[in-house]
Amino acid sequence: MSLAGVPSQFPTHSDARSAAASSAIDALMERASVALEATDYFAAQEFCLRAMDKARRVLDFDRISRIAMPLQEARRQIRHLAT
Repeated sequence: MSLAGVPSQFPTHSDARSAAASSAIDALMERASVALEATDYFAAQEFCLRAMDKARRVLDFDRISRIAMPLQEARRQIRHLAT
């Protein structure tokens, strides 16, 4: 009997890796949020970029879309400081 297409009730190695990546991404975005509030825009941009890279590696497009807004705001503020 084939179980193709039936989700397993047991976590797989990739599930554990994805959960670890999600936790790391959340931690980076928390740091980015704190940096934005503290007006440390360069640090916020760096945390966002690192989080986006981790999300891209695990193909977590939902997280990538949520990272885009804080990254955009950090870059906007950097441009504003440059003028």
